[in-house]
Amino acid sequence: MDEILANPEIGARKVGKLVDIYVHKILIVNQEFLIAYTFNTERMVLTWEAMAPHENFYRDLTQ
Repeated sequence: MDEILANPEIGARKVGKLVDIYVHKILIVNQEFLIAYTFNTERMVLTWEAMAPHENFYRDLTQ
């Protein structure tokens, strides 16, 4: 999370329904997790949206 706070554009910016979402991949105990967040450049506000294993991550994020 410190990496994201230091450089919010480290995550991949999504398209389509998730156009405002950035997603950054991390490893925790040999398992890949995704962190979804939004970043308002004008107000310098970063909002954590979700953190979960990759399986069904995007499906759950759009619901």
